[in-house]
Amino acid sequence: MRYRYQAGYAALVSLGLLDDPPEYEEVFCEHHEDTLIKQSGDKFVGIQVKTREIGQEPFKSNDEQIINTIKRFVEQFVNFPGYYVRFVIATNHGFWANKKDNTKNLHHMLEVAKQSKSSPMVRLHRELKNIWI
Repeated sequence: MRYRYQAGYAALVSLGLLDDPPEYEEVFCEHHEDTLIKQSGDKFVGIQVKTREIGQEPFKSNDEQIINTIKRFVEQFVNFPGYYVRFVIATNHGFWANKKDNTKNLHHMLEVAKQSKSSPMVRLHRELKNIWI
């Protein structure tokens, strides 16, 4: 079922090729990412699909699958500078968000990471350093 979800997600993304004008030029499966979308101008969107069985907790920022996905995105961003416009984690399960200011909340941790680009004080943010570095 997990691979079916991934294949179904790629099929839905591929429908963008039928738009007039097309939303993007090509869709690749299992090539650098689970799904890789080529936009005009040799720009790409990398998509990792993560699934969980019903009844399990939502994904947390410190889950091994999420940490490995973010590391993979960073590697792709570094290895192919200027080619990626964004990265997406698609899931059938959702993300843990019970408490806004918490290290297990992926949305919060991504905001901390964004802030670290412009603020040296946040760059040293202990929560970010402990989870992903």
